[in-house]
Amino acid sequence: MNFKKTLVFLSENFDDTFSFGNILKDNSEYIVYQAETYERLQKIKKEEIQIIVSDFRFSALQGLELIEKIKNDYSDIPLIVYTDCGSEEFAGDCVNAGISGYIKKSEQGFSKLLSLIQKLSNEIERKRNNRISVSKLQENQDLFQTVFENSSNAVCLVDSNGCFINVNDNLCKMLGYRKEEFFSKRFSYILHVTITIEQEKFNRMIAGFEKTISFEKTYQHKDGVPVWVQISTSIVRNSQDNSYYFVSYIENITKYKRTESELRIFSQAVEQNPASIILTDTEGNIEYTNPKFTEVSGYFAAEVFGQNPRILKSGNTSSEVYEQMWQTILSGKEWRGEFQNRKKNGEVYFENVLISPIINDEGKIVRYLAVKEDITEKQKSEQQIIKLSKAVEHSPASTIITDEKGKIEYVNLEFTLLTGYQAEDVLGKAPRIFNKGHLSHEDYKSMWDALRSGKIVKTEFLNRKKTHERYWENVSISPLINNLGIITNFILIVEDISIEKKLMHDLIVAKDKAEESDRLKTAFLHNISHEIRTPLNAIVGFSELITDNEIPAEKRTQYSEIIVQSSRQLLSIITDIISIATIEAGKEILNTSQININYLLRQIYDQFSLKVKDKNIAFTINLELYDDFAFFESDETKLNQIISNLVGNALKFTEKGTIEFGYFVKDDCLEFYVSDTGIGIPDNLQEEIFQRFRQVEMTTTRQYGGSGLGLSISKSYIELLGGKIWVKSIVGEGSEFHFTIPVKENQQKIITKNLISYSPELELKTYKTILIAEDEDYNFMYLLEILSKENIDIIRTSNGEETVKRCRENSKIDLILMDIKMPVMDGYQATKLIKEFRPELPIIAQTAYAQKSDSVKAFESGCSDYISKPINSELLIHKINLHLGREKIN
Repeated sequence: MNFKKTLVFLSENFDDTFSFGNILKDNSEYIVYQAETYERLQKIKKEEIQIIVSDFRFSALQGLELIEKIKNDYSDIPLIVYTDCGSEEFAGDCVNAGISGYIKKSEQGFSKLLSLIQKLSNEIERKRNNRISVSKLQENQDLFQTVFENSSNAVCLVDSNGCFINVNDNLCKMLGYRKEEFFSKRFSYILHVTITIEQEKFNRMIAGFEKTISFEKTYQHKDGVPVWVQISTSIVRNSQDNSYYFVSYIENITKYKRTESELRIFSQAVEQNPASIILTDTEGNIEYTNPKFTEVSGYFAAEVFGQNPRILKSGNTSSEVYEQMWQTILSGKEWRGEFQNRKKNGEVYFENVLISPIINDEGKIVRYLAVKEDITEKQKSEQQIIKLSKAVEHSPASTIITDEKGKIEYVNLEFTLLTGYQAEDVLGKAPRIFNKGHLSHEDYKSMWDALRSGKIVKTEFLNRKKTHERYWENVSISPLINNLGIITNFILIVEDISIEKKLMHDLIVAKDKAEESDRLKTAFLHNISHEIRTPLNAIVGFSELITDNEIPAEKRTQYSEIIVQSSRQLLSIITDIISIATIEAGKEILNTSQININYLLRQIYDQFSLKVKDKNIAFTINLELYDDFAFFESDETKLNQIISNLVGNALKFTEKGTIEFGYFVKDDCLEFYVSDTGIGIPDNLQEEIFQRFRQVEMTTTRQYGGSGLGLSISKSYIELLGGKIWVKSIVGEGSEFHFTIPVKENQQKIITKNLISYSPELELKTYKTILIAEDEDYNFMYLLEILSKENIDIIRTSNGEETVKRCRENSKIDLILMDIKMPVMDGYQATKLIKEFRPELPIIAQTAYAQKSDSVKAFESGCSDYISKPINSELLIHKINLHLGREKIN
């Protein structure tokens, strides 16, 4: 759109300026100013003037001097001299001064003037448009550069020859090059792989068929690593020289490509997985199954789509398993377990199942994934293997399994305990007996000849532990032969006979010292040999039989039980022998801790109660201290073994009558006792039985078994604990063993103060009201029975809320037995509320929780006292008396 040009007519001749103005005033292209003096010209803003038309004759300033002044002051503005006089010489000087035209006034001259003005006006318009175009172009370039540099993607500008013109920082970061490195290279330099189909797209865009093309490509990072990118390229054309450029926006999609590749691999892994895989929605409806599922279950994917996996149920898996499964996966956790399912053809099979919830970014479960393995055959095999492996793993004999070449594949725990070598120390190596040099050449050859022929080899030889300590072992080597008659493994049953060897040696040496010593050692050898070999023969013999495939499964099970029982018997004997050896070597140490003697004795009582049931014996226990105050410091393991040995002997030698054990406080120690109505001990043997290997019966026809080490071990442990042991016995009437354990000085007052001393004076003598808060009926019945003979009124509540309400309503309640674990409101909260309106009311907490922290919590909530279940009736009445003021606190 044309803009109006300001034209100034400078002349003192008013007629000329008036006529000139009239001619141009209707022309919308011009704004005309008339100036009679130079000073008037100077009042017009210079930047608004586009053309000056001037005469050269003025009263103040004339001729060339005027022309030069105008050109000096308005150098950039075209000047036309329009006059009615002047020579050619003057006209030439004006032209030299830089005017745009020199026209003499005339009718023809006026037309020339208008023509020249129009020409200059057009030139001014053109220059102005050029300036605007240049300005806009510069603005567009600045805008493009800003967008170019600040784009979130990588951007580059490439010419038609593939040379880089410009790149932004994101492209530099993406590919590891500096900007100046790009400018010296062609686009092809950064490519990793060339794809020809892209050139076809470029050709179409150059030909004008496409404005923008998009494609994927692989660039090469400066360090050589390929970078996958998504490119969007547009063409930019230069209309002046018909050249063109390419602007490309580049997005790094390497992570996406890697994820895509991983997903492809994952998909293949799922499809080709050897396990059945099921994907369901949150309701458990099937959305996907892999081919293995079809192979195992017989159902095609189309048959089960939208169905629930319960179509596989056989009815043999308990509902508790399914409930536990749903509870687990609904909480967002993985569940593992086994199902017994049914195939499409009705066949039952077992599956090991892992079900995982799939959780989205918002933490919501959106699907469930089940991975299932058919373990039907595996389970059958494992059941048989478990029986054998348990017998081997827990066998007191060291067990080694090798391959057919004699390289170790397995060792049990007893091997590690015996030799000191861990499994990883010996796997892949041969046992020493399989290495040349440990046997003579003849014996070594003979052993392998026998083994390769399928025979069992038994031998003894001297071996070495990891500590280089030497020991004797008895070895039984059995080859394992598969269905094809090929030896696949060897099993070595190794018995440490070092102690037996040493004991036999010591006994043989001692035989020469005295006849009595000789007789004693001979009797021990017979005894210990019998005690060891009896279970060992059973272990070895039935171990051989159990490998016979022709023996029925029922008998194998019976043999396995015999092996386990014999192993336990042998372990007990060896444990006694090892304990004696440790004591003899002076290496036995104490491991003291704070123990509750009542709890310990109750455990022993429970342990032997089952054995006593088979005999006509009354079995009782006597505890003198309250449970809460029966703590003292000692070695619990050794004390347990001492009392167990004494109670075990009493049970062994008593056929009918009674067995009683317990303790009482005596001065600065606890005195324990075990009494029985058994066979009794002659006076001359009452000291001897505490010696090594001595028993009341020493003949080969003895009725009672045992190694004769139990009392000796017990005596050593008691002395190690600082006490002593003695026995009172009458033959045919029974025995009574006593031993003492010192009590530390800081515990003596606590134990003495809290002895259980129940007497008629402690009974409740006045009529009182007691509220029993107890939700369990049997527990309430027990408490009711304890208090039935007392002169009291009993109220019962079943929850904490009801208890608080009854206390508000009945001010005659004198004491509360508060159960801690109750519905609606627990005992802690109920106690706190009651104490707010009856702070003086005694409340005794009664609970099955027996930790110290539980009693602390009871007192913190406001309870006056605390008693743990099972409740001791005498202790309960004692505590009730104390809090009702019927008994004085010592």
